[in-house]
Amino acid sequence: MSEVVSALIVNWNGGAHLATCLESLAGQTYTSLEVVVIDNASTDGSTDDVTTRFPDVRLVCNRANVGLCAALNQGLALTAGSYVLALNPDVCLTSNFLTELVRGLEAEGAGSATGKLLRPATGDDGRSLIDSTGLLLNRWRRPADRGRDEEDKGQYDAPGEVFGACGAAALHRRAMLADIAVGGRAWDEGLFAYYDDVDIAWRARLRGWRCVYVPSAVAYHDRAGSETLRKRARAPGRPRDQALAIANRYRLMIKNESWATLLPDFPFIIASDLPRWLYLTLRAPRLWAWASLFWRGLPEARAARREIQARRRTSWSGLRRWFR
Repeated sequence: MSEVVSALIVNWNGGAHLATCLESLAGQTYTSLEVVVIDNASTDGSTDDVTTRFPDVRLVCNRANVGLCAALNQGLALTAGSYVLALNPDVCLTSNFLTELVRGLEAEGAGSATGKLLRPATGDDGRSLIDSTGLLLNRWRRPADRGRDEEDKGQYDAPGEVFGACGAAALHRRAMLADIAVGGRAWDEGLFAYYDDVDIAWRARLRGWRCVYVPSAVAYHDRAGSETLRKRARAPGRPRDQALAIANRYRLMIKNESWATLLPDFPFIIASDLPRWLYLTLRAPRLWAWASLFWRGLPEARAARREIQARRRTSWSGLRRWFR
């Protein structure tokens, strides 16, 4: 296994997690590795000593927060590895993570691979809690991490195929990213952040690429250390991020869905969304900002849809089996 892995870390006020993440990369048994940190105008000093402590790491500092997706595209353009590891700064990899993940990807000839992500915290019986063992996309078109918040009792110790890879630590073939690119960009910059991993997985499926789950590749994901949708209720920026996530979900459906897959599940989608819209109206009206975000991006999403659907290889029946 001598193919180079390009690790792309997008940092935005990652705090001490960034150094821990870089240390875990430096300790990998897989040594054909290049690392790029793209910093989105952090203000917490998290990148101050990166080049000193990790001289082999390339640091790119943006003057503004251009978003996760744009930063990942930046990193992709600056690297040349056959494999691309999209990695959150709040993830700590075990030493054989890349060795196992690359081995699984090569053995299966897949486009993406995901490992077993655990939480640093433990359950009541001392077992680790699962963060993700791959992405799911149900018939309500709500993405989820498989096994999330379950205690790790070995129930996900069998390798296999999953819908997609959790973006916190996802390994992709560069050839796959080039194949699914729209307008020359692998990651959809119109998403800014949130559900970018689901979009990659969905577009890859439409082009016939598979994603494999490799349970022997273990990492620890501290979601409390990054900007996620599970912020405290009064945390600054939470309504903005929630509105963005809602808009992004519909953007993904516009781009990647078809009538053949949508119509059978449309009653379930409506039954699921109507209570949410009612809740937003009565309890959180400011979250209706998602509608403005969605409509502003609709022309771009429809243009992307035309390109994506014109290049589809997978049958609709083959895709529908993942919507469960």
